Amino acid sequence: MKKKADIALSRNDLDWLILRPSLLVDIPGKGFVSLGPAEFHDQIAYADVAETLAELLHEPRIRQQILDNSIPGPHRSERPSRLTSVGLRWKSM
Repeated sequence: MKKKADIALSRNDLDWLILRPSLLVDIPGKGFVSLGPAEFHDQIAYADVAETLAELLHEPRIRQQILDNSIPGPHRSERPSRLTSVGLRWKSM
């Protein structure tokens, strides 16, 4: 059912963003995340998801995307305030 809703949403012109966090855990946030269209899923603190979502919602160039959100692997760690560094597709307004 969720997949059908994601497909329906992604096929319209609304301003939308789907954030898919890994396993949510109640631990202190680390202040940095792994964020992109296809990320390995491990776990992530509620606080890190909230901070990431707040950053993304105020970034008008990130629209109509489905993004995975997890703790960073050994190869990558980006702070949410440095979203331009994580290789996202920017959409013009």
